[in-house]
Amino acid sequence: MARVRIGTLERERITLDVRGRGHPEADDYWDGNWLRTEIHVEVGSWRGRILDELRVDEFERFLPEVRRLHTELEAIAEFAAMDGRLFLRLVGDGSGHIKVEGEATDNPGYGNELSFRFELDQTFLPQLIRDLEDLLSEYPVVGERPSPSEGTNGSWSES
Repeated sequence: MARVRIGTLERERITLDVRGRGHPEADDYWDGNWLRTEIHVEVGSWRGRILDELRVDEFERFLPEVRRLHTELEAIAEFAAMDGRLFLRLVGDGSGHIKVEGEATDNPGYGNELSFRFELDQTFLPQLIRDLEDLLSEYPVVGERPSPSEGTNGSWSES
């Protein structure tokens, strides 16, 4: 299992527990990169858990943004799940304070939504970077993302 933590251990935090690939037999980009994930949201007096599948490439896009935030301190790092179930934005103010804003939805489109925000400081970013690196090491991206010229509207062209 891989775990990605954003926040403090004793107070407000988001924890993403990756339990394995959603389609372990798949070796193509679209099916092979889903990860079975438990999303734990603990903010203020709210506690919740959502079971979902997030994509490896979503974590892969998030990592360089978190690295930039750690280096520059005045930057934004965003994680956006393809299905809309989870959105996170980390905003640095340039002096070491990080505002975490997010939304978790139990059923995108018509379910319940939890909007939240809390603050951290830059000292939590190295652990987040390690967590993301460990996750991507354990679950590397499978296959190659097809180029737009390989198909339109979700269908593949014959080559």
